[in-house]
Amino acid sequence: MNNEDEIEILVSEILGSLHKPGSEDRLSAGLAEYGVWDGPGPIPLADRIVSDPRFYMSGSEDLPGPRQWLLGTELVVGEVSVLGGPAGAGKSTYVVTNLLCTVSGKALLGRHVFRKYLRALYISAEDGTDETRRRVAAGCRHHGLQSTEISGLRFFGAEEVDELGLFLVVGSEESATLDETSLKKLEEIIEKWGPAIVAIDPLGSLCPGGVNRNGIMGRLIRALKKIAQRHQCAIWIVHHTKKGGDLSSAEAIGGASAIVNHARVANLMVPMTESEAKACGLPPSHARGHFRVHTAKTNFSAPSTQTEWFKFASINLGNGTPEYPNGDNVQVVERFVPAQAAQGAQGAQAPWFDPIVLRAALATLDTGEPQSDGSAAPFSAAKTMRKRVVTTLVSGLHGVVPGMGNLPADDVFNAERVLSELISKGWVAIAACKKRKTNGGGYNQFQGYVVLWPNTPWKKEHAAAQANALSEAEAQELRRAIAIEHLAELV
Repeated sequence: MNNEDEIEILVSEILGSLHKPGSEDRLSAGLAEYGVWDGPGPIPLADRIVSDPRFYMSGSEDLPGPRQWLLGTELVVGEVSVLGGPAGAGKSTYVVTNLLCTVSGKALLGRHVFRKYLRALYISAEDGTDETRRRVAAGCRHHGLQSTEISGLRFFGAEEVDELGLFLVVGSEESATLDETSLKKLEEIIEKWGPAIVAIDPLGSLCPGGVNRNGIMGRLIRALKKIAQRHQCAIWIVHHTKKGGDLSSAEAIGGASAIVNHARVANLMVPMTESEAKACGLPPSHARGHFRVHTAKTNFSAPSTQTEWFKFASINLGNGTPEYPNGDNVQVVERFVPAQAAQGAQGAQAPWFDPIVLRAALATLDTGEPQSDGSAAPFSAAKTMRKRVVTTLVSGLHGVVPGMGNLPADDVFNAERVLSELISKGWVAIAACKKRKTNGGGYNQFQGYVVLWPNTPWKKEHAAAQANALSEAEAQELRRAIAIEHLAELV
């Protein structure tokens, strides 16, 4: 082995990972033996870039290890991620629940947790510590976690932020500066606890000097990234979006563009719209309690092609007192799968599928539309007439379904579901119909909704009602037919 080969082996051994303490000094001492470096102190970076195998590829097998993802593709060791969302969207609840996932090692929201029993630090700069305790307690109660499973979570609130003076950007908007002392305090806490994830919620509360200057924000995110790299953790920044911003774009995240530009991942919490609620099988009024997480920027993975939906639920803590016997109800987050909601009637929709309601809906449809000659024709099944049919159903079901009229948009949505349910059961068919022309000459052909009473549970009841409207001879013949059918069923 020649001198150059020995030097290359030495370099590889010492600098297998540059972040190890003292590696540069060991390299300097080793190379000095071979007369490659005889200067004082560590090798200058320019020389290391030329000689260190970390800065070039010696073969296809010479690869670094995989990225150290912690939760899905949202949080990765050594990097800064950003979560944006409108004020009041539930960002804090979502973050706390994800931290419960990571410290317990359980995929409570469907995202893969890469390591078990991690430590996490949550800085709640907007709410007090007690409020965070309520959120954590509610999340544990809802997801069935024991306190022993979340022992790796530490958190503190706005009071402690004030006591520590933990303000990363100080001064005024015009003369904002990075507070190096606060960064050292933050790093000291991280060093003592050793978390894999540090969540800062929200960024603006730790930056009284403002978040709108690109120079300062760029320096801050880079400083946080260096802390993340030194302590092998992921830093998760929670931030507000601009009022009226386009939530499909990272540009909706408020403040300087450097916040997103220097982060590796930027996600947005997007509230569900009424049209999305209907597509997911929910009444429009339920949209408020649901949201999706949209990947606005990702440098390390391809954007997901699947929409992840989540919903809020309310949990009572059972912490009542004589003065406040009901205790606190606290918001929690759970996963929402639209396909499950679309399967049959659930929750508030259930009364609409009661047999009494379905029977009333059939009777409303069977009444048909009055014609000029006093007769009635089936309702048209044309798409342009669907709204009119549904409106008629809503009117016909008033007084049958409890609470109708309080949420008109929900009434229309559920009437649509009832009509679809009647068709799927085979109780209503779209068939060829005709009605007399308004001028009296001939008939118009059309596709209409026809009630198939013989297919329903009320076929005999309906037949009996028809019999009452017939002549005696016609009624007798109908009763005879019903009796024969009944005997056939017994046999």
